[in-house]
Amino acid sequence: LLKALFRNVYFINGTAYAGKSTAVRNLAERFGGICCGENYHMAVSEIVATPETHPDICYNRNLTDWREFVTRTPEEYERWMYAVGREAAEFEVAELIAISQDKKVIVDTNIPLDVIKEIKEVRRGRIKEYLDK
Repeated sequence: LLKALFRNVYFINGTAYAGKSTAVRNLAERFGGICCGENYHMAVSEIVATPETHPDICYNRNLTDWREFVTRTPEEYERWMYAVGREAAEFEVAELIAISQDKKVIVDTNIPLDVIKEIKEVRRGRIKEYLDK
């Protein structure tokens, strides 16, 4: 059922500063789709998430200044990055189901690959071939 619901969703996944946002924006424009840029989940997660239910999404709310964010150990930053992706995934999945039924949606995401594999057949290749269908 989930794979059928995500038939119009195309994920661009990868590391920071790899050009995902630019690719998503350009592909959505070229193929008349909806662009879901980085952190598109925040409109809802900022309202719904609490430190008890989503501690990593809420991490930035309690910082006294930017130094706290950048002075974490590499291990803590890595842990946070993966955890926030998992927490955000539930908001992203709900949003994508709601907006993708009648239009192609190109997504810049940090949804973990194992979650994407559960909801969408993972294919590699020329995205144009998939978007032209």
